[in-house]
Amino acid sequence: MRDSVERGGSLDAFILEYQTFVNTKTLNQGYKFIPFGVLHDNPIYAVSSIDRDKKEVLTLFAQYVNSARLKALAKKYGFEPDIAYQPDIKTPDGKILIQAQRLWKEEKDTGSP
Repeated sequence: MRDSVERGGSLDAFILEYQTFVNTKTLNQGYKFIPFGVLHDNPIYAVSSIDRDKKEVLTLFAQYVNSARLKALAKKYGFEPDIAYQPDIKTPDGKILIQAQRLWKEEKDTGSP
């Protein structure tokens, strides 16, 4: 989607992560970021039951990424933004969302199945 917009595409609105928006000069100059849907806060999950060693790896990784240095780096790249996550538009009709998803799928896959 971003490539389509940067090449002069005809999109007035599109779905994109905040981190991409804030780090792409051509997007944050010509578009407004409007929070929509569910906030992606990138939690760590253990899927299914995992053994003690794998749990320890997850715990150590969580401790590592929660260090002050990495939190500052994440903030620099647009994670944990200082924006109120309240959409200022109503959720569109389902038919509109389906049309948007079809366009997104076409642009995302560039025609590949």
